[in-house]
Amino acid sequence: MFHGTTGKGNPVFLFNMGKMRVHNAQMYKLELNPFVRADRVQLDIRRLKKKEFRLAVWPDRLQALVKAQDFICPACSKIIRTGDEVEVHHIVPRAVGGISKLDNLVVLHSECH
Repeated sequence: MFHGTTGKGNPVFLFNMGKMRVHNAQMYKLELNPFVRADRVQLDIRRLKKKEFRLAVWPDRLQALVKAQDFICPACSKIIRTGDEVEVHHIVPRAVGGISKLDNLVVLHSECH
């Protein structure tokens, strides 16, 4: 890490980015730019399809999680109903070593996550 001061005496820190670890990086096709509105729409559609696929693959696990929570969202204390948009949240984040086991997951409404 480099540190120093600007001409006005303000501190400046430069970190060696080569030693930084990247978590959950989004991979984009080279022709798609997430800062262009039309491309962002395509990326959103692709992301939603992946999310639908994940939920379709794990319906039993999702149902077990909701049932273990007595069908209550822990964030807003409202009932989770069939058809509600939900997301699975890791209690201990994966970035710090959390795993995708039932005791480390909770189901939240999408707007609560």
